[in-house]
Amino acid sequence: MESWWQYFNLHSDPFSTSPLSSNNERELFYKTTDIRQEIDTEISNFEKSLPFIRLIVGERGIGKTTVMHYIKNEAYKSHNVKPIYIDITSEKVDRDSNISTIIGSSILNTFIQEVLRDFYIHNKKIWKQYEPTFDKIIEEGGFLIGTDNCPSDPFKKIHFVHLKSITEWILTILETEKLKPLLLIDNIDKKIEYAEEFLIDATAQSLFEMFSHKSGMIYISCKQKLIDELKQNNNDAEISYLMDTITLNCLKPIEAYHLIDHRFKSVAYHDFENPFNFEAVHEIVQKQNGITRSIIAEVKDTLQKAQRKNLKRITKEAYLSRDFSTKDFNHIYNKILNDPSAKKGAEYVVKIYDFVNHNPNEFKNAIKYLIKLREEKKLYKNESKFETEFYKKKIIYSDRDENRQKIHPSIESLFVKIEDENVEVLSFYNWFVDSKIDEVELIPLEDIYEFEIVELIKWIQDKNVPNITKSKITSHQDVETKKEIQVFLNKSIEEYESLVTEDWDEIELENILSTIWQSLFYFCKAYAYYRAGCLKEDFCYNGIKDRKSDWDNIYYFIIHKKEFYVKSWKFVSKIRQIHIGVCFKNKDCPSKEELQNLYDKMHEPIKEMSEHWKKTQCSSVAANLKSKNKLKDLFVSYASEDKELFVRPLIETLHEENLTIWWDEAEIKIGDDTLQSISKGLSESKYGLIILSPNYMRKDWPLRELNALLAKKKSMILPVWHNVNKEDVDNFSLIISGLHSIKTEYCSYEEIAKKVKDKILNDEME
Repeated sequence: MESWWQYFNLHSDPFSTSPLSSNNERELFYKTTDIRQEIDTEISNFEKSLPFIRLIVGERGIGKTTVMHYIKNEAYKSHNVKPIYIDITSEKVDRDSNISTIIGSSILNTFIQEVLRDFYIHNKKIWKQYEPTFDKIIEEGGFLIGTDNCPSDPFKKIHFVHLKSITEWILTILETEKLKPLLLIDNIDKKIEYAEEFLIDATAQSLFEMFSHKSGMIYISCKQKLIDELKQNNNDAEISYLMDTITLNCLKPIEAYHLIDHRFKSVAYHDFENPFNFEAVHEIVQKQNGITRSIIAEVKDTLQKAQRKNLKRITKEAYLSRDFSTKDFNHIYNKILNDPSAKKGAEYVVKIYDFVNHNPNEFKNAIKYLIKLREEKKLYKNESKFETEFYKKKIIYSDRDENRQKIHPSIESLFVKIEDENVEVLSFYNWFVDSKIDEVELIPLEDIYEFEIVELIKWIQDKNVPNITKSKITSHQDVETKKEIQVFLNKSIEEYESLVTEDWDEIELENILSTIWQSLFYFCKAYAYYRAGCLKEDFCYNGIKDRKSDWDNIYYFIIHKKEFYVKSWKFVSKIRQIHIGVCFKNKDCPSKEELQNLYDKMHEPIKEMSEHWKKTQCSSVAANLKSKNKLKDLFVSYASEDKELFVRPLIETLHEENLTIWWDEAEIKIGDDTLQSISKGLSESKYGLIILSPNYMRKDWPLRELNALLAKKKSMILPVWHNVNKEDVDNFSLIISGLHSIKTEYCSYEEIAKKVKDKILNDEME
């Protein structure tokens, strides 16, 4: 089978052709090709051109990435020019972009992974370790630097700051090879606030100066918004080093659609079992926002568009015709009404949507896996095994033959015309079209909270009223409802507080999960009322936001901090998939049925997990707890001459701090083997408290105890300096001298005991 990127008219070499253009498409894709003459002129005069920096500017999907690669490939034609291409994007395909960017990013990632293989440089690795491989990279035809993610707080400058040192290293190597670099930075405005900060920062200017002196050409791609922000927020002097921009004008949506449709139809591609319809994938991506966008955003977007047109009411007829919108929904709506295969595909998508509990992220993942398998692409390594098996078993594999990686027979419909009823399930559009309501009175956006928009739709649907105002939507906030909500929230808080104050070493797993469930259940009920508009914003501030954070913290604590409960369970991912997605990622108000459904789904995995724990873990956990409980907190090593004046008062103070202590006077009885008793005391103690004094340093027996502690673990030793200085300790042991210590000349008995206790407690928490 041919390489998948051939279907985008890019041939077998991903970036060798012109920007999304071919001979049979020139009449369609005229906007981007208009700039080719300008770029060709610049490339042809590359060696004699003066230093300059150019920004390639255009809206999302216009072809900026493709133009960058066109420039890069043209630069290859010059024997002494090597481009350095920096892609500020994620390793995975960015599903929030539209089809053009997805194609460009996918091809780039495929090229990096399959052609350069180990030469894909990630930001977490040591850059200079790649120096020996640089010659091979040059042989492959250039150098690419990718980042796993765009800069984000608190590490927002890491990539850009590192960029300077990376490029300095590359420039040095290229200079020894007598090669000129061409710098191309793509998607620099992935996070626009960081890009603006970077472009006006001295780091960027010094980096660009370094390049321009050595080569003369730098290209940076970004959206028009970044240029506007730069001009608005900064003085001309700060960005004077940037030359005029190369602007890519957008195609009209209908032109882009015909271009992709034309391209697909011109490709001779046949899959004898399940024909792959690229149009379907295009429409999935084209309407990606319909999948991920919540009902809140959908409604707000609709209201805003209508208000910009000075409409006071939205009628069903107006909505269907989309008179106030730039999107052409009529075309899509009519197609799905008149196409049985499209309807069948929509039904299958709804089935998938129901299967993943209406979780938009899970739904997106399901569609993503289907698309990947249609492209015969491997799943990314960092996608969890659980998720992969989950989707393959339930959605992707055919029921008739699970040994082959093929698409479910019903998927034929999915890839035909996947439109309204699938990607916009529960959207305002579908609700309004299907409802009995003919018009909805618009509410000024400044007078409405987001959660009230959600309830606006649901309440109208329940009451079947012709119009609704804010006063009506809030009229059902009666006193009894508020009391009920407060009861639910209080119960949730009580359950949570009982959980975090319990002694986790003494509570069984089933009880932990049961307590968590009760807290979650009460919280969800309160949350549901809140989302229904039955409480004001103070509830959100005092309750919901904090409760969600608390729940996340509880879950994180169980999974990561108490590993001895969960590290061998195969059920953890199952629990994670069920409750996190349903309760918090889904922005819709949970209904009673959804809450009951959530409980049913949580109950079985919790029960299964508990039974598994009892069978396989209970005995080992109990043994661990028993062993742990036998350990003393401290083994005290001291010289007998210091016992009465210092050691005994210190031990009494340590006892007052509820610390358990092994010391010879209390533990060694008449007739006991002293050496054996001390050896046992050392092995059954968590830490060794060493009283370093002149007496201790000149005696043989304490030195044996110290050596035994050092052999066990250096971090177990807690030194206390008593009447000694650094020179004394250095002469005695450089190892002990290097450990953080407590000095008796500065601390009382109580302060020493407090510091020792804090050390023990902090280590146990870690």
